[in-house]
Amino acid sequence: MTDQGKFIVAHANGPSWQEAAGAIIRELQSIGTEHRLGFLYVTDAFANSLKEISVFLRQTTGVPHWVGTVGFGICAPGKEYFGDAAMVVMIAPIPEDAFRLFNGIRDDVGATIADLSDWLGDVPPLIV
Repeated sequence: MTDQGKFIVAHANGPSWQEAAGAIIRELQSIGTEHRLGFLYVTDAFANSLKEISVFLRQTTGVPHWVGTVGFGICAPGKEYFGDAAMVVMIAPIPEDAFRLFNGIRDDVGATIADLSDWLGDVPPLIV
């Protein structure tokens, strides 16, 4: 684990997502209540388990919001994983009122923008 400024970063590989995620949890020791948003990156070996991994991380870390993606390779501080079953987790101390999560937008973003217009107009840019 390394502390990249205000982000907490941990990474691991393993034969199962449970083993890799367990190794990451053991590395994440300095999570505070200010850490509200997690980023999860997994290699394609764990692609089918992305949802289960994010639920596990939410429950074990206490970080309530997670976003993630899958790649053939992923990078972490001092390490690249390609051809391995691996994951990288970054956790950010971003206030809940400074971000919004949404998914499922395929074509028209108008409804989403309308729903978020008040918030978008009131929130100053976040500088970390």
